[in-house]
Amino acid sequence: MTIENNGIETIIHDDHFTRYRLKDTSIAKGINTADSFQFDILPNNPGYLLLQELTTYIEVLNTTNSNLVFKGRVLSIQNQLNSDGTFYKEVICESQMAFLNDSIQTYKKVQMKPYDFFKYLIDTHNAQVDVKRQFQLGNVIVTNSTNYLYCYVEDGLKTFDEIDTDLISNNDLGGELKIRNENGIAYIDWTHDQNIKGKQEIKLNKNLISLNAKPNLSNVISVLYPFGATIENDSSDSSTDTASDVASPRLDISSVNDGKKYIESAELIGRYGRISGTKSWDDVKVASNLLAKAKAYLETFKPVTIGYELEAVDLFQLGLAVDDFKVGNYYRVINQFEGIDDYFRIISISLDINNPLQSSLTIGDKSVSWAEFQLQSNQNNLLVANLQLKTAQLETISLAAQQKLVILQSTLDTIPSDLKSVKDNLQKQIDDLKGNNSGGDNNDDVHVGKIIDVSEFQTDINFSSLKADDVSLVIIRVQYGSNRADKYYQQNISRAQAAGIRYAVYAYARYVSDTDAKQEALDFYNRIKAAVGNGTGPAFYMIDIEEATVTSGTARSAAAAWVSKMNTLGVSNTKLVAYIANHLYDTFNIDVSQFGSIMIPSYGKNDGTVAGSTPPTHPYDLWQYTSVGSVSGISGNVDMSTAPSDRFKTQYLK
Repeated sequence: MTIENNGIETIIHDDHFTRYRLKDTSIAKGINTADSFQFDILPNNPGYLLLQELTTYIEVLNTTNSNLVFKGRVLSIQNQLNSDGTFYKEVICESQMAFLNDSIQTYKKVQMKPYDFFKYLIDTHNAQVDVKRQFQLGNVIVTNSTNYLYCYVEDGLKTFDEIDTDLISNNDLGGELKIRNENGIAYIDWTHDQNIKGKQEIKLNKNLISLNAKPNLSNVISVLYPFGATIENDSSDSSTDTASDVASPRLDISSVNDGKKYIESAELIGRYGRISGTKSWDDVKVASNLLAKAKAYLETFKPVTIGYELEAVDLFQLGLAVDDFKVGNYYRVINQFEGIDDYFRIISISLDINNPLQSSLTIGDKSVSWAEFQLQSNQNNLLVANLQLKTAQLETISLAAQQKLVILQSTLDTIPSDLKSVKDNLQKQIDDLKGNNSGGDNNDDVHVGKIIDVSEFQTDINFSSLKADDVSLVIIRVQYGSNRADKYYQQNISRAQAAGIRYAVYAYARYVSDTDAKQEALDFYNRIKAAVGNGTGPAFYMIDIEEATVTSGTARSAAAAWVSKMNTLGVSNTKLVAYIANHLYDTFNIDVSQFGSIMIPSYGKNDGTVAGSTPPTHPYDLWQYTSVGSVSGISGNVDMSTAPSDRFKTQYLK
């Protein structure tokens, strides 16, 4: 993710590096609306001081498929203060569609083709804004039966509001606006629903997590006021357009309906009461024809709109589907418990870039009659009752755990056998749920409390408070490459010894070659030896490999050289641990057999909870699940880990 100020780009978020990471990220996308992007940014982020309202532009790229997820600008910035005294900024961004609110339209009597009018509106917008907020006309295919439009543009109306009023919300036109970015050009399309069916299914027992029906009664009308074509002004001066044109009346049905301008539905009034609404037919110029159309409309009117909110795992992110979820596309949704098996359109989607696997979707918007709505509600109630009965019979595993177990097992069955690391990790999650995981807390004599890692960023730490807060292990950073010793490592080691708290040490790898790796190992060992003195030594020595720094040789050979040097210094392989970036695990191709344990970071939502985190996709002995954890004795955030394997507990926690 990048921001741009005056042509200068800055990275502010990258899943691969913890210092380029935003918090509480949420992208909301919809149809015929400006998308929004909200996030929190911390002071140590390179973009913290660069964000400016309205002038900072922002792009979010999906690195899995190189698709542009969001493009727009910063709308608002709010400075916030945590209870611990730390600052952050709460940022809201709006997409390019919102640029249409930066220009206005002036009064105009419109008598032209819909295409020409749309072009006129976009040209007017472009003339008022700078080039970064301009659009080129793209696919414009919406029209009406006559391919002719008659309307008025109000003075001072924003361009987006004018497009919505006279084009999108026009019953004879409609359609959808979309912004496409190709080769540095922003195209604006005005098209109909393309009826594109996605190939990924959303299915219970596969990737559907939750689904809730959302009936919408906001469009209910029981008393209908129909209107036809605008009655032409009788003024003899036809060459003059005046403001009175805007107020010209429309054809109504009073002349053929006993003086009443409305018709009503006794059934709908009985259900909802008297709720008035209108519908216009611009091409109807005869009152009797207008009355006939209005009656037919009200008789077939379906007042209840049913949509669904759901959460689903995007299997594309796991490489198990050929497409991802896109707003406007249709996807087959299958939930046998509620009798749902149909294609539904995604009309809005909420994405968390820190947890791309899971999406919150709004689908459907199918209009139904009152009777259909009641029938569906009754059927759903019966199905829920049946589901509750089945749940009551299951005493050992919760419904949520069962559903997750089924999803994981189904996903595991679809993964090719050659993707061993992915299968091993999913199997571990399945075993966790079943309570049979060899990597879980099955050593009854080993107490596993909180596991954290610290550096100079946590500044002054109270180790007695850590111990009182059930911290079982503190992994202390000693250096960032050979040339930069951590400012607090000596103090942290000394205080851990004094408090009687178990600790380990780690070095952030910056080596560029095998020779450089050996030097970093030597400097690491010597610094630890001097700091430990006659006190208790570390539980293990860890190398933190999360950046591609090697320029001579390979990451694998450099890591092996580091291990070899530590061995010559008297440190056994069992006492060596490798911390390997999850996204670079395969690229680095480290020989993990040389290490006593493997630690892997994988955050997901990074909200400080295990439930909101996504486990690594490679085998691990310790999972670092968040960088925003909280413990007594540390002011501010701290990295926290969980799920130690049996060998990790046996080697380092006993």
